[in-house]
Amino acid sequence: MATKYLIKDGKTEAYLSEIASWELFDSIAHTIERHFGGHWIERLDGIEQRYWDLEINGIVVTLHLEHYLGISLFPASSTSNITTANSLVETIGAFIEESFGTLEAA
Repeated sequence: MATKYLIKDGKTEAYLSEIASWELFDSIAHTIERHFGGHWIERLDGIEQRYWDLEINGIVVTLHLEHYLGISLFPASSTSNITTANSLVETIGAFIEESFGTLEAA
């Protein structure tokens, strides 16, 4: 699947993968961190979910894994500059698609 975008309450959410793999999540997280810089400010891991917040140039985005939904990226709820955050989410989404190709469940 190509990266799909959905706007919820004015925030752009990028669906990066249908695959809900912890290994793929780690690889995507590392790729985003390495290419876009920033630092992880919070990492919450549950049994079937992960929420990791990454601050890049003052903008916080959340990388999310949901067992049944896959991997997505969206502006963190604490983000005040939604326009810039939405643009960053779209830029990262396009980069991940280019770097990983289409990430579909088998």
